[in-house]
Amino acid sequence: MKVSIVMPTYNGARYLGSALESCLGQTWSDLELIVVIDGSTDNTREIIARYSDERLRVIEHETNKGLAEAINTGMAAGIGDLLTWTSDDNLYLPHAIEKMVDILVERPDVDFVYTGYYLIDDSGRITDVVPALGPDRLWEKDVVGACFLYRRAVWEQTGRFSSELRNIEDYEYWLRVSRRFKMQAEPEILYKYREHPLSLTGRLNVFERARECAYMKRSLGGITAAEFRQELAEIDMAEAFESYQGGKTDRVPRLIVSGLKRNPMFVTNRGVWSILVRSLAQ
Repeated sequence: MKVSIVMPTYNGARYLGSALESCLGQTWSDLELIVVIDGSTDNTREIIARYSDERLRVIEHETNKGLAEAINTGMAAGIGDLLTWTSDDNLYLPHAIEKMVDILVERPDVDFVYTGYYLIDDSGRITDVVPALGPDRLWEKDVVGACFLYRRAVWEQTGRFSSELRNIEDYEYWLRVSRRFKMQAEPEILYKYREHPLSLTGRLNVFERARECAYMKRSLGGITAAEFRQELAEIDMAEAFESYQGGKTDRVPRLIVSGLKRNPMFVTNRGVWSILVRSLAQ
């Protein structure tokens, strides 16, 4: 079975070579790697030119269109029976694709498989492990993570990634997938996800993303109105505490008031009152 790996890249030259090699060096050799250059202005093209592998294809956007559109472009061009996409700064373990292919071959009832992964720092040192939680937890949080493989039918029937969701386009897509297809978690660690200042997670405000996730889940009918308010209240309070600890005390009162409006039960929390009083006193 042929696998199509799509790799969107935007000014990601620093780690691009390693990412390309982790794809082309897979033990499963029946694959194509489609690099979508999304309006890059760095030396991305020079790095790609070093690789003469016939499995490597390059598509260019004249201007930066964002992650979702880059993925959509690559997926539309892919000819594989199985599809995935990866980031230009992350790494597959050598047998990752083969392991996921084996699962989908052995389990025809499974349409989408995802795995656990390592977190690595700027230098490639492993800093943590993210286990693959079951798909029954997907509406709580994004359990799919960074390493996955799925059948072409998933792409054909689920449709394109939404370019309107700049921070959570992947999570929203997984939720759509979960409504029509069987997903399975593979506990083996098969991927390395790099965290650094220029990575996607490094650029995102974690609370902004959390709020977008809550609104998205509510719009898809995955959580009730009460659960939605509770989730937003918890985000408000978490951001209030982090703002206080970070010295941004001017933001604390607004966040606490917002959280209390959404869930008045926080009025009994001593910690909330403590940081509110101290913030107002400064």
